[in-house]
Amino acid sequence: GVLAELDGDHGPQDPCRADTAGAELAEDVNATQTTFTVRTTRGPRWVTTEEEPGAFPVDMFVGGELVRVVSISGTGTTQTFTVQRATNGIRKPHAAGTEIRLYRGAIVGL
Repeated sequence: GVLAELDGDHGPQDPCRADTAGAELAEDVNATQTTFTVRTTRGPRWVTTEEEPGAFPVDMFVGGELVRVVSISGTGTTQTFTVQRATNGIRKPHAAGTEIRLYRGAIVGL
C-alpha cells in the first residue's frame, strides 16, 4: 500500500486511506435508502466531511454492495453516511449489523 496525505488529487479508489477496525450498520436499510446509520465497533470513528472535506468521496463495501460515501456526519461512534448506491451494479437491502468497510484500504506490511 501507499501512505500519503489526501490533497484533492486522489480518487475514491486511492490506496492511501485507512480503514477503521470495525464498523456496521446500526439500522436496517432498504434497497433505495441513501443515508446509512453506521456504528464504529472497534477503533477510531470515521472522519467527517466537515473535518476532512478532501477525503470524500470514498468507496465502501456493505453486504456485497459497493457504495460511494459522499459525506459522513456525527462525531460519536454512531454516524450518518450519505451514499450513492449500486456503484458495482448491486442494489439490495441490508440488515442492522452488516459490516461496512473500505473498498480498498491501505495495507501495511510487517
